[in-house]
Amino acid sequence: MSAHRVVIAGGGVAGLEALIALRELAGDAVSITLLSPSREFTIRALSVQEPFAKPSARIYDVGAICADHGAELRHDALEAVHRETRTITTMSGEELVYDSLLVAIGARPSPAFPHVTTFRGVQDAEAMHGLLQDVEGGWSSSVAFVVPPGTTWPLPIYELALMTAERAEGLGLSPQITVVTPEHAPLGLFGEEASRRVDDQLSERGIIVRT
Repeated sequence: MSAHRVVIAGGGVAGLEALIALRELAGDAVSITLLSPSREFTIRALSVQEPFAKPSARIYDVGAICADHGAELRHDALEAVHRETRTITTMSGEELVYDSLLVAIGARPSPAFPHVTTFRGVQDAEAMHGLLQDVEGGWSSSVAFVVPPGTTWPLPIYELALMTAERAEGLGLSPQITVVTPEHAPLGLFGEEASRRVDDQLSERGIIVRT
């Protein structure tokens, strides 16, 4: 009996975690093909450290992860899904057959406001570092960290605000730092207890929160 053919479209955290879990759970009963436009995977959650000269986000080789878990890597992206024939078409025009398909292509971050510093990850670390230099040099006496409305992941805003306050305090500076958020409470999506603790940390650093 041939192995169940699984195609995973997406080489981000969801796609890679699914690959690893599926191999551990199903073993050789499945054949796995990972479709990823990137050959590298970076843990974006750690990218908030880079503007502060802290350890950089680690970069992983997607091909090595696939090899370690017996999966085939296709350096390509998903173009179309054909449910009737259980096939997909890739951006390069290749057709792949599947028994099960997991689409984990993730979201594409984009600036929510014009004329502001947007932090989406590693690609914006240099811009955030420039903002820090303005604070350290005394050219910026106030900074607002804004959580945009709509679908968003607000955690990095709070991390950046807290680390900026910590850096300023270490230099004997006291800029006014404000977090503006449409949430009912800071990081309310994590529950009341977590939100209260975050609010306490913000207060300890003198960070103003406007909801």
